[in-house]
Amino acid sequence: MTLHVEPHAIEKRNIRALYAHSQSVFLGTGFSAAAACDYIATAQALANIRHRSFEVTDNSYGAASDCDVVETAFVAALTAMDVPA
Repeated sequence: MTLHVEPHAIEKRNIRALYAHSQSVFLGTGFSAAAACDYIATAQALANIRHRSFEVTDNSYGAASDCDVVETAFVAALTAMDVPA
């Protein structure tokens, strides 16, 4: 089983540009400050998603490795008992 991981896919998204543009649209209003806060919240949310994605990937890889070990041990036990695997 092969698990493809694109570890920097989230980092490739340039969310800063979107918020920078929106901050300059309504200068002198509260929108600029709100856009700055929204950027921080969005960046943190994406960082959390990235972190959780790595955890899921690590757990999935570990589970797949465990299955391979169990299958190998099971085949070896059947072979030792002279049972076709």
